[in-house]
Amino acid sequence: MTIREIINGFRVPMDKGLPSDDSAFTYAYFYHLMKICRGVLLYDKIKDPDYNYSLNLQTLDCVQLELADTNECCEKLPTGCKWLKSKKPIPNTINNIITKVYNDRGDNYTRVVSESSKSFRRYNELGNTENNFKYLIKNNYLFVPDLNSPQWVKLQALFYDDFEVKNTCDNVCDFLDTDFPLDERLLDKMYNMMADRILKTYQYFNRDVINDTFNEDAGSPQKTNK
Repeated sequence: MTIREIINGFRVPMDKGLPSDDSAFTYAYFYHLMKICRGVLLYDKIKDPDYNYSLNLQTLDCVQLELADTNECCEKLPTGCKWLKSKKPIPNTINNIITKVYNDRGDNYTRVVSESSKSFRRYNELGNTENNFKYLIKNNYLFVPDLNSPQWVKLQALFYDDFEVKNTCDNVCDFLDTDFPLDERLLDKMYNMMADRILKTYQYFNRDVINDTFNEDAGSPQKTNK
């Protein structure tokens, strides 16, 4: 479902009635709530070993690379190789879940983390039991070896912020009509969480009973009593 469809399908049961179209509750505000509630839901759901989170994944389609400074990455590479680094930071992921990294040459990478981390083996400790197409993420930047001279890398992950992901490669003109990365089975739970947050916030706003939103079709504001 698109962001717009999810927001339009959302109804808030309030005793005082819904705010008008031009109230403090804008599309941007609803989208902000959607991102927060999605994150809370997914952090909870991934604790369940039987939950398939694949419907919540997103892909960065165009991670561009540049030669990394030798001081930026302390992992040792096979002789003759250099580290390449993503030109932009990689958006934050939920629980560090990255499911696939591959390049324009068709090479798939597996993960190794900086030697400062003890949770993964060091690159130079992997030996010949695995191929040399490894990646690591350090200070939110992606590093891959320059094997096969890749021009770009794609990265599939359970990202935290939908908007950051969509704007990492391109500026999205109308993000409301882009798909929202949420398993639709979690939609009702997200709606309930959003409603709870709005009901707590609503008491701090003055109720707007007149809709004076500009009507693009009519070319003039509409005045409608709520």
